[in-house]
Amino acid sequence: MRILIVDDEAPIRDSLQEILESEGFEVGLAGDGLQALQILTDSEFDLVLSDIKMPRMDGMELLTHLAKNFPRLPVVMISAHGTVQTAVEATKLGAFDFITKPLDLDRLLITLRNALQISTLKQEALSWSNDDTDPVELQGRSPALISLKETLQRVAPTEVRILISGQAGTGKEWIARFIHRLSPRKNGPFVSLNCATIPADRLEYSLFGRSDEQGTDAIHRGTFNQATGGTLFLDEIADLPGPAQLTLVRVLESMGNTGGHTRHGVRILAGSQKDLIQLIEQGQFRLDLYHLLSVILVHLPSLSQRREDIPMLAGIYLNQICRQYQLPPRSWDSDALRALQAMPWTGNLRELKNAVERLALLGGSPITTADIDLYLRTAAPAVDRGSTGANHSNGTTLETMLQEVSFQRFKEQAEKLFVERKLEEHGWNIAKTAENMGIQRSHLYNKIERFGLSKPKTRS
Repeated sequence: MRILIVDDEAPIRDSLQEILESEGFEVGLAGDGLQALQILTDSEFDLVLSDIKMPRMDGMELLTHLAKNFPRLPVVMISAHGTVQTAVEATKLGAFDFITKPLDLDRLLITLRNALQISTLKQEALSWSNDDTDPVELQGRSPALISLKETLQRVAPTEVRILISGQAGTGKEWIARFIHRLSPRKNGPFVSLNCATIPADRLEYSLFGRSDEQGTDAIHRGTFNQATGGTLFLDEIADLPGPAQLTLVRVLESMGNTGGHTRHGVRILAGSQKDLIQLIEQGQFRLDLYHLLSVILVHLPSLSQRREDIPMLAGIYLNQICRQYQLPPRSWDSDALRALQAMPWTGNLRELKNAVERLALLGGSPITTADIDLYLRTAAPAVDRGSTGANHSNGTTLETMLQEVSFQRFKEQAEKLFVERKLEEHGWNIAKTAENMGIQRSHLYNKIERFGLSKPKTRS
């Protein structure tokens, strides 16, 4: 990161230069505001650290010019003659912070690093838009995502079978589509079948269709036939019942190690959010099928494993949603982006996109932390299980609800806890829960969506 120091006193400039360079920054020097503007015209800097009292052009004049001509460049002001009025005026003109001399070194370094970090977050959210080559799910710079992209770029152009694992909402189908798009089969069909949404007694029929009595012409073309020449993605493969698993094993064995040179002409990709190894140990999933599907294993990181990507993803989603609803371009407040990074995001990318859509429609411009508090209705922080009060699975207790700063937030948390308890009491049967609560089912669905509730996953 490059910092431009603007001060008319050479000893102060030199001292600050020595300190900042020892901390790993690149440093430029200017003796007044005019010289600083000339330097900024020719060179790029990430932050300006400027004194106020200087000849020719003082710090406040410089700040006014920077706000107009370099609006995204953070500026930290320093002065030995600081007053509250001066600090307020500098902040109104766009200064990130105001520090009085003599400088506290620790505070100075913390302020500079915070300013640079927030500036970076804002730049990413403003500048990144969806790339036609990569799906949104693959946008980012986190180590987990970089490793995933490197793997996909190597295996996607082949015919090898790939098993895609990851939590709900991490984008398994979009990654499957991305693999298809990079493969030699990109001009063929991409067919997706979610094994969890089809009744067990219909799965084999959906996969392989049904022939007439002579076995010549298919009455129903199963997904295998529909995907001929392309890619078949079998999502939630863990929910494939035993008989269909055996049939799929026989088909895959007849296809060899890949689907490239067989009578079927179909490349198989599979996805699962469940632990298949555990299901194999429990006798609920075939080991031979697992080995046939998992020539290459690809695991999608959860959003909590790639928090560095959240500002970029939030910027992409916001641009998309504004175009979709024909809204004026919107932006993010820096603190709002940091607040998004700190949230739990148990629903991963799907939850993040829904949250951004809600904020785009209901929030201000820029979107602020106040909008997040008001419209995302974040859960109360988890507490130790030893805390007093009625504990719940998400850590929300009467004790934590009583710590809310407003009556409105307390009511929201209490209502959320009540709805969740009632759903659990009735096994997430919507009709019975709504009847017990004395509300319409549509109202209950609205509350489930409003509070971001989801049915707990059960292990067989």
